[in-house]
Amino acid sequence: MSTHLNPQALEQAKAFVHLLTAKPEILHTPEMAFFRTYLESLGGKIPDLPKKTEEKHTEEKPHVHGAGCSHDHGHGQAHEQKKPEPKKEEAKVEEEDQVEEMEDSEPVEQPEPDEELWESDKDPSQDMGATGVTDVSDDDNSAAMELFSAARSFIQQRSFDDAISKLTDAIKKVPNKAIFFALRGEAFLKAKKPNAAIKDCNRALELNPNQAKAYKVRGKARRHIGEYELASLDLNAGQKIDYDDDTQDLLNSIKSRVEKIVTKKREQERKKAEKELADKKRRIAAAQKAAQERKEREEKEQEQGDDDMGGMPGMGGMPGMGGMPGMGGMGGMPGMAGMPGMADALKDPQVMALLQDPEVLQILQDTNLRNQVMQAISNPAAYAHDAKITNLAKKVAPLFAKFGAAAGKSGPGGSGGDMPKGPSFDDEVD
Repeated sequence: MSTHLNPQALEQAKAFVHLLTAKPEILHTPEMAFFRTYLESLGGKIPDLPKKTEEKHTEEKPHVHGAGCSHDHGHGQAHEQKKPEPKKEEAKVEEEDQVEEMEDSEPVEQPEPDEELWESDKDPSQDMGATGVTDVSDDDNSAAMELFSAARSFIQQRSFDDAISKLTDAIKKVPNKAIFFALRGEAFLKAKKPNAAIKDCNRALELNPNQAKAYKVRGKARRHIGEYELASLDLNAGQKIDYDDDTQDLLNSIKSRVEKIVTKKREQERKKAEKELADKKRRIAAAQKAAQERKEREEKEQEQGDDDMGGMPGMGGMPGMGGMPGMGGMGGMPGMAGMPGMADALKDPQVMALLQDPEVLQILQDTNLRNQVMQAISNPAAYAHDAKITNLAKKVAPLFAKFGAAAGKSGPGGSGGDMPKGPSFDDEVD
């Protein structure tokens, strides 16, 4: 029977010994009775259970019976009060919690014991011969075949080192024969050097992808180092080329292990796919939410913009625009709200375009600037020296003309008369 320990089991054993070293009191728990018996059977000594620090009891002073004492004054003498009995040792809660934690923790799935696992050989360094050789002399070919035959005899005699030596000499003479590498791989395998065997089989399959022995030898080597799934693939490939019962028996022996590996991989892939799908749904939902919030924000900004346009001072028919402050000096315009012609004026594209111009909005909202512009409209010569006011007056003149026309339609109940006329901007100003 092989005494090789699975690496995972060995790590767990080390962890357990480390735990016992740090907390030897665990050996005294009921669950560890079997282990105590085993250690004692080997002559081991179980460490004594550590004593807990004794509780400090307050020293009681002798009690003297007096007049206010409720005790029986039988002899009228002083006596000491009876000290309380020491408490029993408390259970080691921390130790029990440690044991319960070990029991309640989710058990790690242990691999099924495999007595056919080998310790991997390190850094195989066999001579692989020259590469790219295509032409070999007849003499070298004949000598290599004799070495090959001798190697086969040594393998049958279980003289694996001799077989490997002969095949290495054959490979040096003829480095392009796949069967030489496959047979040397078999010799390495029988010498329990699985990695060296795999290396030779890889070269054999490079030279001849249909080399059945190479597939079978590599499959067996992989089986002995625990690569069950890869071993199954190799063995099945070899069987398709050259079937034999022994290889099929080996395939059947690792079938359950391969199925467990495949099932576990599928479960991992399923969980990964579910996670990716959940992540994708979250990303889509987040994008949709962001788009909806952006849409609502834009609509709100649009509504606020419309409200700002509707609240400009001095534009009758729109909230906040009844009466344009500062326009009373132009023929008297106490207010434009309710003017019969104002609705028609506001429908004029030119008026609406001007009302959306930032400079026009500034004029309507700035009383001083508006007064200057209106004076420039009434008397262009007065501001001929101020290009800014003159240009603004030219820009808003059509707007005020529309308002003046709307005011004229209101008659006596509206503006009280037409806007006074002054020199036109088209006229030459001296």
